[in-house]
Amino acid sequence: MNVLVEEESTHPGKYRICGLLDFGDVVLNPHVFDLAIALMHVMSVVTDPIAFGGHFLAGFESVRALTPTEWDVLYYCVVARASQSYVLGHYTASIHPQNTEYLMVTAGSVWKFIDMWWGTPKEEIYKQWRDIQTVIRNQPS
Repeated sequence: MNVLVEEESTHPGKYRICGLLDFGDVVLNPHVFDLAIALMHVMSVVTDPIAFGGHFLAGFESVRALTPTEWDVLYYCVVARASQSYVLGHYTASIHPQNTEYLMVTAGSVWKFIDMWWGTPKEEIYKQWRDIQTVIRNQPS
């Protein structure tokens, strides 16, 4: 979904990701909003969302560090996006039932993520994420 692939010229039959499409989110936002959207989408479909999110965030911050204000609001931005996906997905599916399968890909599973997120204190998530970043930074190149 929303992933472009191309066949590798040196390995016929093998494909690599060459782009992503999601025009619904193509707007000018603060960077923390884009990060929160990406985090929510990847964390809501993995078995260890907090650890996965920590690695994802470490990659992000290897290019652009978050400001203290962005760190302060990131936790809330992630759950806000999850809530938005839940509500909008269910609403849109109710008025376009022929597209329910596609519309519920995120909305159908995100409630469990929201419950887990609110049940984990912000400080605990951030500690895990900072611990992951420390380990990654201290690995030999």
